[in-house]
Formats: sequence, structure tokens, C-alpha cells
Amino acid sequence: MTTCVVALGKIGLPLAVQIASKGENVVGVDINQEVVDLVNAGIEPFPGETDLAKRLKDVIEAGKFEATSDTRAAVSKSDCVVIVVPVIVDSEANPDFSAIDAATI
Repeated sequence: MTTCVVALGKIGLPLAVQIASKGENVVGVDINQEVVDLVNAGIEPFPGETDLAKRLKDVIEAGKFEATSDTRAAVSKSDCVVIVVPVIVDSEANPDFSAIDAATI
């Protein structure tokens, strides 16, 4: 089974690494190519999560996790898709769903 995690931020990356550490194949997607490159190099793009750097490196080296910026390709080869993009709420409590809209084209 292959799982796709869309958005490799503070929630998406640890989730993707956790799934991969359980033996599943994971494709992570992010719109930021720098994040994709760092993840594929086994480097945590935002230090601070306990053990994430080591666990990321382990799943990358095991071939269980890869990152891409090509959402359509990642989703098409996955059995399960998890979307973890931000929903920004303005000062009047109106949500901005544009990130979700962009991730679900």
C-alpha cells in the first residue's frame, strides 16, 4: 500500500514519517521545492521535533519515503491520500479554503 501525504509541514511531515516507519510506502508532497529537496536528502526542513531528524533519515534510507512537488503524480500512484494543508481564518472568523482547493484539484 502507498500513502500520499499532501503538505510536509509541522503536521504532515511527522505524520508521513510515522506511517513510513510502520513499513508503508509514503509519497510526501509539498509546493516548496526546497522542502522536497531537504526531505529527499533525509534532512529535517524545520528542526525541533523530537527524533524527527533521525526517523526521517531512517525512512528515506530504507526507501519507504520520498517527497515530490508533483501532487497529481503522487496521488495517482497512491492507495490513500491524507491532506494536511493549513486553513487560515481571518479576523472575522472566515476560513480561507484556497490551500485545500489547490491541494484537491
